[in-house]
Amino acid sequence: MMNSIYRSLRAEMLKYRRTYALSLAIFAPLFISLMMGVIYFVKAEKLVRAGSNGFTGMLDGGLAASASMLFTFYLVMLTILIHQVEFRARSLKDLFSYPVSHLSTYISKWIVSLMLIALSVFLYIVFSFLFSLILEVRHPSLIWFDRAIFIHFIKQVSIVMMAGMLLLGIQFLVALRWSNAIVPLGVGVTGFISAMVLLQGWKHVDCHPYALGYLSYLSSMGKMPFTVPVMLAYSIMGLIVMMTAGYFMWSKRRIV
Repeated sequence: MMNSIYRSLRAEMLKYRRTYALSLAIFAPLFISLMMGVIYFVKAEKLVRAGSNGFTGMLDGGLAASASMLFTFYLVMLTILIHQVEFRARSLKDLFSYPVSHLSTYISKWIVSLMLIALSVFLYIVFSFLFSLILEVRHPSLIWFDRAIFIHFIKQVSIVMMAGMLLLGIQFLVALRWSNAIVPLGVGVTGFISAMVLLQGWKHVDCHPYALGYLSYLSSMGKMPFTVPVMLAYSIMGLIVMMTAGYFMWSKRRIV
């Protein structure tokens, strides 16, 4: 079984080289870090009070934007790009011609998806660190690296990522089921808009999969009363349910 998964995983990784999915995983975190880096590089004097450390504001600004909107659409686009490769007739025929089980090919697809997300998170942390060093050289009296702040930032990024797993599971299933990219994109946009609306006052908004990332960020900052471990457990359990349902969809797929 493990050998079958390994062969499927190798084939899956080769398939996504030089694809938009890999490009998105690399350039999405670069864009966020670059955006905040440029803003503070140019306007640090206006954004940071004298005597305070703008390092916190730079990290929080990028993470707030990511948690509220960018991470949601990143997951939406990533799942679309991953499955659009499979909806090419030749690709699917090749995939199901391999001497491996449906379970192996399905697990390998999930492993690659999670690896791409982990790559993005890792690069986001690295890029944030590198831009903070550049800003420290440019504005040494306003921005300087603080180890405790950066460790807290890594923890928050990890929380937002885990809180987005249920959203990932939903989008993965929708993109798996419909070959038309407009359908999963529409579901993602609808989920995001409804989450932003319900965040204005619905007391059970922590049940909304598309609100969990932003809620987890706000709660970890002490700005919302929701319990972070409960939201993370809900997200992870929801992901497991989505993965199980997706396997039954995948196992029934036939290419003739």
